[in-house]
Amino acid sequence: PQSDEAGDAPQFEGAVRDIIEADRAEAIEKRTDFMRERFAERREETLKELVAVAGITKAHQESIGELWEAESEQLVPLFVAAREGDRPFAEVREEATKLREETDQAVEEMLSAEQFETYAEMRPGPGGRGDRRGERRGPPPG
Repeated sequence: PQSDEAGDAPQFEGAVRDIIEADRAEAIEKRTDFMRERFAERREETLKELVAVAGITKAHQESIGELWEAESEQLVPLFVAAREGDRPFAEVREEATKLREETDQAVEEMLSAEQFETYAEMRPGPGGRGDRRGERRGPPPG
């Protein structure tokens, strides 16, 4: 039995489209995982230093860590969507700023004014010393 080449074309195109979409989804998942790991490492490093420099309690350290982790879980999908072209960067930046402000407000309520000032300077992300906008972003090449 001979195949009808014209009839096979849509099936072939659909299969190719499925493969391309699966590859894209896998790449997005890898970037998302990499970003989560990077955020987690930065949070841990900064929290350790914050405890040493600002003298915050273990309970506050844990609370801040939980707040940062919850914030990160909301930020990562936003940044991935922007990077993939699914959402405008300006819109994502606006949402990210709002999330950071909410987190910072919660932290400010638990720390002294002096501790919060140190926190704000050390906070990872745009602004404080934790701002790493000059670093190369994305997973390592290869």
